[in-house]
Amino acid sequence: MALSPDGATLYLIQYTSRRDPTRYEVRAYDLPRDRLRPGAIVDPREPDERMRGFPITRSTSRDGRWAYTLYDGAGATRSSMRSTRKPARPRASTSTR
Repeated sequence: MALSPDGATLYLIQYTSRRDPTRYEVRAYDLPRDRLRPGAIVDPREPDERMRGFPITRSTSRDGRWAYTLYDGAGATRSSMRSTRKPARPRASTSTR
């Protein structure tokens, strides 16, 4: 579990197979609305990647922005970096034309 910096979203692990405990999805729970948001949280650069493995160890950056987790990917060890902060809002651009 992880909590967003503003305290409005709780990130949860949902296991997707009764037979294979290494298969899961990351889901977002909207705390103010008291409901699970639809769909899984995925990396837009790898939308077809299936989350799989057991978390072995976890560490966070000093500022708390990043959580680093090492997973045993059901036979293939891999690492994962997840931001625990919302992306910055886009700034309005100004033109000198």
